[in-house]
Amino acid sequence: MGIAWAQVVRFIRAALGWTQLDLATAVGVTDSAVSDWERGRTFPNQERHRYRVALLWYALSNPDTCPLDADSIGSACRWHLSADWMRLRAWADRQTVIRAVTALFPDVPRLRGERGRP
Repeated sequence: MGIAWAQVVRFIRAALGWTQLDLATAVGVTDSAVSDWERGRTFPNQERHRYRVALLWYALSNPDTCPLDADSIGSACRWHLSADWMRLRAWADRQTVIRAVTALFPDVPRLRGERGRP
């Protein structure tokens, strides 16, 4: 379970140059939770955590269209009420992120608001 999810978490950390603790702080979980995600043991069990990781992955995977660079994406995720966070969420509407993450992670429970699988 969670092999693709583990690869995505590693990809995010590598792209941002973050430690497990950095990602944990940004998403709102413990560093041991991030460690479990990276080992494929579990995936985020709360919808808001899955969405934040999915949004980070989506933004970093689409650098040509994302309005923020990697440093700004990381900063925006740490400060969820910042103007950059709002800009990032406006760029990647929820349904687009949900469709993308559902296609990549079919074994993850559905994100709230999902309107069917692609």
